[in-house]
Amino acid sequence: MYLCTKYNVVFFFLSPFYGYVTNIKSLFGNYIWDYYANTILNYTYALTSFFLGYLLFLNKRKKVKLISIQNYEKFSINFVRVGMLIGVLAYVLWGITSGKSLQNIFLLGLLGFQDKVNTAVELGGNNYLKLMIEIFIPILSLALFTSMKKIEFSFWLLITIVIYLSQGFRYRIVLLLISFSLIYLFRNKVSINKILKLSLLVIPILILLLEFTQYRKSIRQSVVGIQTEFQVNDRPIFDTLFASSRNYLANASLIKYMVEENITYGYGDTMIMQVFIRMMPSSMFNNGVKPDPRGLMISNKSWGNRDAMYAGEAYDAVGGAYYELGSLGVIIFFLLLGFIVGYVNRKMYSAKNVEQFVLYVIIISSFFQLLTRGYLPQFFFTFGFMMLPFIIIKLRKSKKVVIHV
Repeated sequence: MYLCTKYNVVFFFLSPFYGYVTNIKSLFGNYIWDYYANTILNYTYALTSFFLGYLLFLNKRKKVKLISIQNYEKFSINFVRVGMLIGVLAYVLWGITSGKSLQNIFLLGLLGFQDKVNTAVELGGNNYLKLMIEIFIPILSLALFTSMKKIEFSFWLLITIVIYLSQGFRYRIVLLLISFSLIYLFRNKVSINKILKLSLLVIPILILLLEFTQYRKSIRQSVVGIQTEFQVNDRPIFDTLFASSRNYLANASLIKYMVEENITYGYGDTMIMQVFIRMMPSSMFNNGVKPDPRGLMISNKSWGNRDAMYAGEAYDAVGGAYYELGSLGVIIFFLLLGFIVGYVNRKMYSAKNVEQFVLYVIIISSFFQLLTRGYLPQFFFTFGFMMLPFIIIKLRKSKKVVIHV
């Protein structure tokens, strides 16, 4: 609950407030100041509905017996090793099938080991193999409850960070950081002193991630074998933070376009239908091409500028819910989200073993992506792959029970 509130405050209010103070009224030539109040109003609906949904759950829940995290049994170290190995091998296979050099997908090109032969050739590859790297987040979280030595854990963590950096997945690193932070706080009992110590470690890492944002294009060019030079970032840290959390501008642009062009709501065509469309084979569609998400298309059109379309400006969960059903969609979506967070929060406090506890930690952490990137199908697939280790654990335990019976 505390973490979700922090996400909401930073992205829903602090960033818009910074934009107001610095007099940012347009982006990419799109004047959106007239819709600033409308955007803030929808953020207010979202935060109020979120708290209301959470409180409604609290009124219905029964008292549960809390179990100390210190009493959990050690988790299987071999499960962690096999899981990490599978994720790395899947990533390597994806790199091979998509025509990329192994040196470059592990960022060795930045150290002077760049392979320039056919590295810029894109052969497609299997995106599901690439998505397997999502399992690193739950696997490494589970590793904290094993007897794994620090040097081995550091090795797997380093590989994970290199892979995420190579793909520009800064959000995955944030999810990993959130998961580790939650586990640390629960292991050491939440206190002001512990939060301050954790902040001294987390804040510098977040600053580094913000700085990394400026170099993602150069890193991606290196991954496909294009020689590039890194330019020093002289932007103030607050401007960098704003550039990474200014989703409200994309929301305002979307609202403006839908109002002025009289665009009808999506009624679930992007948040819900696209989930099923992405699961269906391409052969089921005309010319083997799946339809683009209407919500993202309208968001891109709202800028009226090709530069903005390719700049990565994305609406957040508020924008995604507004597109589907206006302000009513925002209220309904965040009521449900608050209720879900309340339920997961309760289950996390009463988890009976390591895998249950880490499962709920991962669910809470994953909401960061859901809140800051409003494209639900992307969240759904990322979340689905993060759940794979827990599905396997469940299947293994069920099999043991059957054999025992």
